[in-house]
Amino acid sequence: MAIDGREGSGLDWNRHLPGNRGRTSHFMIFPTLLALMGYDRTATERLYGQALDQASRDPDTFNTLFNARLNRKPTWQAIEPAHTVQPPASDYREAPASAE
Repeated sequence: MAIDGREGSGLDWNRHLPGNRGRTSHFMIFPTLLALMGYDRTATERLYGQALDQASRDPDTFNTLFNARLNRKPTWQAIEPAHTVQPPASDYREAPASAE
């Protein structure tokens, strides 16, 4: 959930919403916070990946094993949407019409 104040954040939350549905990751939260704080997007994307207001390139995977202190590489598990429980349609709300 994102609450944009009266002044607005400057991020276009709806631009990539249809294409990103089901393709975002919790890993995208930190770069989004950095973007909201005004950090350089090119530098933060190189280190931390994309923000939630960008087109997602997430390959629908999650990390099942990662321990950087033990110098282990992440183990990625594919997510198969056909085998994933979906929330009821009543949980979705259409995006508001843009004021153009």
